[in-house]
Amino acid sequence: MSLAKASRSMNTAIDEMRLASNFASPRVFISYARPDRERVEVLTARLKSQGYQVWWDDEIVPGEFFDERISDAIDEAHAVVVLWSKNSYKSRWVRWEATQGLRSGKLVPVVTEDLDMRDIRPPFNDLDTLVSNDEAGLLGALRRIKPRER
Repeated sequence: MSLAKASRSMNTAIDEMRLASNFASPRVFISYARPDRERVEVLTARLKSQGYQVWWDDEIVPGEFFDERISDAIDEAHAVVVLWSKNSYKSRWVRWEATQGLRSGKLVPVVTEDLDMRDIRPPFNDLDTLVSNDEAGLLGALRRIKPRER
């Protein structure tokens, strides 16, 4: 093997290791409305058991500017999971978080079984959306999200 081929091979291996390390523990931001907290606790536990780091607003400490903390968490996330429910579709914060996820190409919309997609405001009501009990679909969607270079 020539030195040039060996060098390319080594660079490829290094790139693959970097890529693997990015996915070793992908970060997921969860957007939801407070009345859905129990659902999010269950979802968080499921995602953590699959090796994901999960950020939701329980990590905000008193005295922090929550808008800045949320914005930073969305920027750092590989995926933004928005739980659309009868409670959250009316929330300005959830819509803002969903917009940030959509703009950054990392939105994974999930709808609860009791909400009609027609109740969600555009453009979110026109997106392919998972049903909240579709764990396999959610995990598949999260695996397809690729981290963007910052």
